[in-house]
Amino acid sequence: MNFEYKTDKSGLVVMGDTHGNWSSIVEFCQHYRDYCIIQVGDFGLGFYNKIKEYHRLKKLNKHLHDSHNELIAIRGNHDSPIYFHNKWVEEEILLSNDYTIVQFGDKRIQLIGGGISIDRSERIINRTWWIDEELKFDAERVEKVDILITHVSPTDLPLSKAEANTTVMHYHGVEASQGGDLLGELAHEQQMCQNLSDLTECKAHYFGHLHHAMIYINNEKNRKYVCLDINEIREIK
Repeated sequence: MNFEYKTDKSGLVVMGDTHGNWSSIVEFCQHYRDYCIIQVGDFGLGFYNKIKEYHRLKKLNKHLHDSHNELIAIRGNHDSPIYFHNKWVEEEILLSNDYTIVQFGDKRIQLIGGGISIDRSERIINRTWWIDEELKFDAERVEKVDILITHVSPTDLPLSKAEANTTVMHYHGVEASQGGDLLGELAHEQQMCQNLSDLTECKAHYFGHLHHAMIYINNEKNRKYVCLDINEIREIK
């Protein structure tokens, strides 16, 4: 059964990748009160030892607590999965497990993290890259919701193909020399994300990962796709 959380905050925002730089969250807390902040992954947890991570989270929690805000973070590819098991850090930070449901007013929201690091071949296992980083597709846990929030992007978007990205192709070549198929894995990941979006029948799908801001409307599906740039914040009415 999926974990469910009903927020009693008066406002809701979605925030893009932060990569461990939480100054945008602190700045938000200096100007806004009584919000639930849902962060789309690449929160930046796991790059320090557990004691230092706890102190960083505790310091961030104080800003949230003093402004009556709360934060829900999902895991990105640049997050250690060991932290994301629906555990509250202090009172105001929830590190969400995949497929968690958040209820905000009459809106039902599903959160699904995970993604592939294209540069994993140059990263250090369990220090800057984690084997369990990828999106985990589980159709039985998908629910019909108003809003879906993932870390990675679906296939519906009018984006250039990975083959046109020189950085992706560089790392594809590195992995191909070792028997891997990065392009194939990325295509499969995007298709899984699209399948999740379609199964939820959501009206809006928010995600990050691409470090790019865009909005795309699929009229046939009556769905809005929103890609958030790094530290970008969008309010959900």
